[in-house]
Amino acid sequence: MQQQKKLGAVATINIDGLTPEQIGERVKAISGGRGVHVSIDAVGVSKATLTALYSLRKGGRLATVGLSSEEDKGQLTMPIDLMVFNEWSMAGSLGNPQSEYPGLLNMIAAGRLKPRQHITEEVALENVQSVLDRMPTFETNGYVVVTKFN
Repeated sequence: MQQQKKLGAVATINIDGLTPEQIGERVKAISGGRGVHVSIDAVGVSKATLTALYSLRKGGRLATVGLSSEEDKGQLTMPIDLMVFNEWSMAGSLGNPQSEYPGLLNMIAAGRLKPRQHITEEVALENVQSVLDRMPTFETNGYVVVTKFN
């Protein structure tokens, strides 16, 4: 959890053995009992999506960019009654618009964004398949970047 704090996390939670509801309760406790305004699910599996939802405050928004797992096959069960009662909204997003690249690159140049600290592995082009083979079982962590093309 030191790494997350080094990357700018205000607080961290050890989620081992916790349900999405319990994780949401911990997030709400950290945020003064209210929950977060926006939660991002970048994984797409049921537990991650539900955890993101249960962490929201009333009127909160969930942005999901992760595609579901082979097990979920694109179908997740959602707590619709809670979504209505809490006025939660959910939106999907695929990728990062190219129109945002100049602003992001300026932030990197100014030192406000430091993407290198999220890179956990560098591979050659001929080894990309091994990375793709590990992804469905969540054996990758952080960003894997192709740095050798010959």
